[in-house]
Parts: sequence; structure tokens; C-alpha cells
Amino acid sequence: MTEIEVKLNRLVRELRLIDCPVIALSGGVLSTFLATVAQKILGTQVYAVTVMAENCPFNECTQAKEKAKQIGIEHFVLDIRNAIGSRALYQENPCAFCDELQQKLLKRWAKEKGFRCILEGSCEAFCLSHGGRQFKEAVSRDFIRRPFAFAELTRDDIVAISRGWGIMEAHTRFKQENIYQ
Repeated sequence: MTEIEVKLNRLVRELRLIDCPVIALSGGVLSTFLATVAQKILGTQVYAVTVMAENCPFNECTQAKEKAKQIGIEHFVLDIRNAIGSRALYQENPCAFCDELQQKLLKRWAKEKGFRCILEGSCEAFCLSHGGRQFKEAVSRDFIRRPFAFAELTRDDIVAISRGWGIMEAHTRFKQENIYQ
């Protein structure tokens, strides 16, 4: 078994332990890969949400909706543009899960909707390289889970697998510098 197969097996084991997740879906390669794998493992129990914030790229929501439809999962949009302080989101650190306000609003929304956890598709090294000061603490939180970190999948691993599975080809707007994954 290859190293990537071992990591994928870890990811599958982790996903099988999760009940009623909502995936933070930007439409980028990482979140799209996570949604694809989760849907294959959990079927109709998987949902997606895209947070629409003040400085969030407009096409991110459209792209995420398209990806959710292609994958076959229900998609929600959480519009927090009018939330107090949302204008500060994405200013210094565009990583959605490094912003405490956005995490708080998303967690509140997910709990109100009855979801048991949020799955987030950041890879540790990638998030840390973009100032993810809260990443280490968040990996072990009960409600926000980062299954790629548990599986030790890197961004390069995911991109390689995505190419092999055709996810990269389907993701026509993917850009290496896009950090909204």
C-alpha cells in the first residue's frame, strides 16, 4: 500500500465516525475533494455550506453551488455580510477558519440547523503558512473538524489525487494562489 493510500484510508476511517456533517465548501480543490469523499462515504447525510462575507470573492458562492450540485449534496449559503464586524473578515487573513467571528457565526448556524459538526478542508501546513494561528487548537475541537490533518494529507497529496480522480479537470477556475479552500 502506498503512502497516499494509507492516508486515504485514515481519511475514510475518520469520515465514517462522523454523523450529520456540514462541509465548509468554497468550491476550491480542497473543500471539493473533501465533499466528494464524504459524499461517497456518507451518502445523503452530507451537506455543504458556503459563508458569504463582506470581502469574500463573489464567484466563490456560485462556484461552491456548482460543485455541490456536481457532487450531489445539498448546499446552503450563510450570508454574514451584515454581521457586526464582518467588514474585517478576509482583510488580513483570508483563511475563513482563522477568523473567530466567522467561526462563531458558522458554528451557531450549524448547531441551529441540527448539524453535529463542521468539516473543514484545510491542510495544516497550508493553513499555518497563511497565518492560521488558531489552526492547531481547532484541529482537536469537537465541532469543527479537519479530517485532512488527522489523515496527514497534504495539499500536494490532495491535488495529486484530485487530478487522478478528475476533480482538478472539473475545477476549471482553480488557481494555485487561491487560498479559499
